[in-house]
Amino acid sequence: MSQPTDRRDQILDAAARLLAQGGIGRTSVARIAREAGIGVGSVYLEFAGKDAIVEALSNRRLARVLAGMRTAGAEGPWPERFARMMTLRADALRRLAEDGAHGAEMLQCCCPGAAAAWRAFREDERALLDGWLAAGRAAGALEDDPRIDGATVLRAYAAFTPPALFELEAQALDAALQAMHALVFAGLRAR
Repeated sequence: MSQPTDRRDQILDAAARLLAQGGIGRTSVARIAREAGIGVGSVYLEFAGKDAIVEALSNRRLARVLAGMRTAGAEGPWPERFARMMTLRADALRRLAEDGAHGAEMLQCCCPGAAAAWRAFREDERALLDGWLAAGRAAGALEDDPRIDGATVLRAYAAFTPPALFELEAQALDAALQAMHALVFAGLRAR
């Protein structure tokens, strides 16, 4: 007999496959249960409903983006850390949106579960950037300006956040990101 966490992962993996193929509107709890090879009641033992599944799945996907950002921003010269962190962010969000025919639905807050996951991600992302900025200031590498915080940096990168991110052609994304990194880091760098 599988453990509850195994069953939870089994449900999320099945939901990911179905959502990538048919989207949120065409995916039901019953279809997820069939895909996972378990009973519908077992799904409800783990999740309150489809929105809770979508939220958990979105949280799992977005947690990988945050983990990558943490790693990218951890070592090296401060300008390179910043560029790696924000480039990884844009690339990871674009890849998540391209995950199956309906991948973008999970990032564009199309249902309460996806919206809740996106709000949590934005809060965690802001906290991550606040910590990164504090560490850079403590090291003397970044300007000690309390007006510049994680939320400010994220506003500067709004064009590299869904849905605006999807309007950029893949070929233009790297050049646009590099230009934005240079512009933003010029304002962050200690003088």
